[in-house]
Amino acid sequence: MSDADCPRISILLAARDEEEKLPAALATLMEINYPNLEVVAVDDRSKDATGRILDEFAATHSRLRVVHVAQLPAGWLGKPHALQEAYEAATGEWLLFTDADVRFKADVLRRAVAFARQQSLDHLSLLCDVEMVGFWEKALITFFVAVFHLATNPRLVGNHGSPFYVGIGAFQLLKRSTYEACGTHRRLAMEVIDDMKLGKVVKRSGFHSGVVIAQDSVVVRWHDGIGNLTRGVTKNFLRCLRIRSGLCGRRNQQPPATQRGAFPRHYLRSRLDTYFRRHRIGYRLVLLWRDGRQHARVAALLPDVSVRCHPLELYAPSLRRRYTQAGRHRLARHVLSAG
Repeated sequence: MSDADCPRISILLAARDEEEKLPAALATLMEINYPNLEVVAVDDRSKDATGRILDEFAATHSRLRVVHVAQLPAGWLGKPHALQEAYEAATGEWLLFTDADVRFKADVLRRAVAFARQQSLDHLSLLCDVEMVGFWEKALITFFVAVFHLATNPRLVGNHGSPFYVGIGAFQLLKRSTYEACGTHRRLAMEVIDDMKLGKVVKRSGFHSGVVIAQDSVVVRWHDGIGNLTRGVTKNFLRCLRIRSGLCGRRNQQPPATQRGAFPRHYLRSRLDTYFRRHRIGYRLVLLWRDGRQHARVAALLPDVSVRCHPLELYAPSLRRRYTQAGRHRLARHVLSAG
């Protein structure tokens, strides 16, 4: 992409007590090879040297603008409010939301904008590289990344018909017009994980989202220390579970009227086909008679490298009952939610 084709971009970040990681991150931002760029950094009520570091960088780099927040207004969490302040001070046609501890390669922004234009994207998130030191960081972060991919299915985010969405706090690029149409961060004022919520709002508003693996073009040291890492992984892991549960099943859909006491096999089969085919998982539905009552067992087949299949049982004790008219819809919801 030539310099003349580069739209103006504003990089927006919020920093609170980030004196250790902030200088390295700012240094990479100042070295980005992009002609029409500004960086708006918000000092969000920091008690350490974060504000001073930002002011020193701004004094020597014209592309950096600093906003200081002294007090948090009612009805806001700190980070969404800081990013709202950054947006109001920005002038870019495209907005890039990032964090104060993220490091960029010099060419990543030019390449990301070129890709977004080529794919006609309104919103682009990059899956960054995470620095991991020691056994526990590697174990916990690897576990979280696996859960994140299972919960969000990034491969299908670009599909308009899919319910999946992604928003990455380290690199989330979107058009200013898209951001404003979605309500800006005023709509996310009380969101703890505002990055994923922004991705959801963009997707639900009908805009075109995309996800790309950045590898080492975007790098972050996520959490230092086992305590911080455990809290961070737990918070985001629970969020992933909420995302997955929200994608399973249409809970307001009513089952067809069938004879009382008969198992609605055709209804459950259609629901299971839709869910498991979406995730490319084979399954089998087995109807069992035990003690004169009809039972069901649903097994998802997960093939491993040896091409053997091991059943993952998805039924619970609450399903071991007679499926009367009142219980059929609950069964379908329970089976889908168990996935």
